[in-house]
Amino acid sequence: MDENEISCKGINSIAESFSAGQVGNTIEELQRNNILIKAKGAEALITGYGKDGRNMPNLKHISLDRNYFPANVIHQLHSVFQEKLAEMDDNLSEDEPDGKT
Repeated sequence: MDENEISCKGINSIAESFSAGQVGNTIEELQRNNILIKAKGAEALITGYGKDGRNMPNLKHISLDRNYFPANVIHQLHSVFQEKLAEMDDNLSEDEPDGKT
């Protein structure tokens, strides 16, 4: 693992713990910047968050910049997390413009 790369597999485990009710109720701020979770990791976080945030009711802020999301995933993240989502300026991978890995 180079530097701070959790990747999709790691973020899936984290997101599953939100759905299972293990830690989601206590999280107010989630910062997962520059860990290469990409589109699949974003989908896992959205699933872990749950419908209308039921799995993470106390979440006030989520930061996901520099995770190589394609534009459609950024739009989906904004739709789900709304004002809780921090600005994302740097997300598309130079070698993978669609961000699908």
